[in-house]
Amino acid sequence: SNPAAEPSSAEARDVLRFFLESFTDPQLTRGAPVARAPSMVTLTPMYKEEVTYSVDDLRTTIDGESVSTLRFIISMMPHEWSAMLQRTKIRLPQQDYDGLLDELSSNRAEDHKTLGEICRWASGRSQTLMRTVRGMASYADATRVLARLEGVPESDIEPLVAAKYNHLVCAQVYGSEGNQEKDDQMDELLMTFPHMSIVTAHFEDEDESTIPEHGIARPEGVRWYMTHRRAAFDARGAPVGIVSSHRIRLPGHAIVGEGKPENQNLGMALATGMYVQTIDMNQDAHLAEALKLRNVLAQFVGNTRLVGFPEQMITDRSGSVASFAALSEQVFGTIVQRFMAKPLNVRFHYGHPDVWDLTWVRGNGGVSKASKQLHLSEDIFGGMNLMLRGGRVKYLGFKMVGKAREVSFDGTNQFNFKISSGNGMQLISRSSKE
Repeated sequence: SNPAAEPSSAEARDVLRFFLESFTDPQLTRGAPVARAPSMVTLTPMYKEEVTYSVDDLRTTIDGESVSTLRFIISMMPHEWSAMLQRTKIRLPQQDYDGLLDELSSNRAEDHKTLGEICRWASGRSQTLMRTVRGMASYADATRVLARLEGVPESDIEPLVAAKYNHLVCAQVYGSEGNQEKDDQMDELLMTFPHMSIVTAHFEDEDESTIPEHGIARPEGVRWYMTHRRAAFDARGAPVGIVSSHRIRLPGHAIVGEGKPENQNLGMALATGMYVQTIDMNQDAHLAEALKLRNVLAQFVGNTRLVGFPEQMITDRSGSVASFAALSEQVFGTIVQRFMAKPLNVRFHYGHPDVWDLTWVRGNGGVSKASKQLHLSEDIFGGMNLMLRGGRVKYLGFKMVGKAREVSFDGTNQFNFKISSGNGMQLISRSSKE
């Protein structure tokens, strides 16, 4: 029996425990009413990572293991899989997961629906863009909840949500050759989450016969464009397709320096709102924490231009290597940064999940620097730039978001190699000596 209705999921218990404990934090101040709360955009760069899992992805074996992706995810989260079976009324007496996928891969509409639900279940518990977008959608859900509690008319709620929050994904390879499956998955996300949009760069071959310039035919060449895409909806709110709202010509190739910061800088031109949150594509968020977003934005007073807060590791139960990586991240991302913020006052910017003053950062060099090789740890230079220009950084303890880390030895080794190389590049940079 469970008279207290305690969640069986360890992650859910962690979220609930942190939510209740955060109310005792002295930094938690009253936020503005939802109608007067400032607006925010979440900025997520993406390269070739997974968007959602397909049936073939779930059949694929894990590197170095003899188990499928689906079996591995189930072994890490048996309680959630039991709830999934109970919800879909699937019987699986022999634990034949591959056979289950084959059985559901029929033309029956009911089986197709169940198969899609299994794919979404697995995607929502892995390092996929779908999990990140779904998690960040809790900001929009929190706005709806708070608006109803504060008596906002029902007809004004959706326009209010659209004005207060949007999620901009900088999809670097969207529309490129060989990326059709992920493009379709991205389009499905756009039609599922109305507040989401994507920014992408592409080139077009143009010849001298079609592109005259000042009366003089240009030689044949390539021009780069930045495109902003979002889903279009009819009067009833049903999606009708993907439309391009902006098309801006770029002076040259979109990616000149390091990939991630260049991708972020590309999206900054179309980011809207008063504040911008930098989020990676392997993160998560929950409604309980999204309800405190306006309390975070209330911390921007005086010269405060950047507000940071801790992360909850969502891959700490995915094996011994993942547990070690999660613990090391917990030490640096929470304990060390809290001490660096106070009393040392030397905490800079370390990427996700910090929130920037968008108006300030647009006129002062962006959220990161992107020079090839030199700015390998691109985020720290955004923090250095902020401090050199008189800005102030705050670190809060009453809010958090989810963050995934590497779960394999090779992945953890490569990440540590990048961090150590980035530290070396910082020492020879001009920013660290100014």
